[in-house]
Amino acid sequence: VWGEPSQVERVRQLLEPLERTRYDVILGSDIIYVDEVVEPLFGTVRDLLSANGGVFLLAYARRNVSIDMVLEVAKRHGFVWETPEGPEGVYVFRVASATND
Repeated sequence: VWGEPSQVERVRQLLEPLERTRYDVILGSDIIYVDEVVEPLFGTVRDLLSANGGVFLLAYARRNVSIDMVLEVAKRHGFVWETPEGPEGVYVFRVASATND
């Protein structure tokens, strides 16, 4: 469940043998179907992603959620991004550094 602190902790526990609490790469594909999941999704990614060069690769396909809404939420959570050439494809999100603000 995106945005649920207990679920974020569960991911950390499952990966504890790797001695990691933050991750350099998070992949997401075909995970956005309704507006309500976008806010908690980016909150979860922000909680788990390494701020030192970590990337969230989101394969976006148009469904019921506009990319403009997704990007607006990403910005609120402190992300910057690279867009694919077309309206669909892989968006590369990074946590904005102080110099990008």
